[in-house]
Amino acid sequence: MAESPVIASATSPQGRSVELTEERWRYIQRHVEMRERQDTLLEAIRQPDLQEPDPYPGRERYWLRCRAPFPFRWLRAVVEFAGDADRFVTAFGQDNDPEGQPP
Repeated sequence: MAESPVIASATSPQGRSVELTEERWRYIQRHVEMRERQDTLLEAIRQPDLQEPDPYPGRERYWLRCRAPFPFRWLRAVVEFAGDADRFVTAFGQDNDPEGQPP
């Protein structure tokens, strides 16, 4: 089976490239708030307000504090380390603050 094409990418503050595939973008858009928010998603990688390890080994969480018209206070993007370029796993909005983050 052919791999899904890369449709966008962003570079993290650490200089790592994070790729968004067509398949992952379709999956992420299942979260209604993420539809038409690809630029916001990529911004979460380029300029996150917080980064932390994900509970799953080999993954990292990127947090972006959001404002209207985004309907949630935060966008959380989960990225998997994947060799030369990391890959998005999922992304969604949430109102509760990341642990240890002031409101």
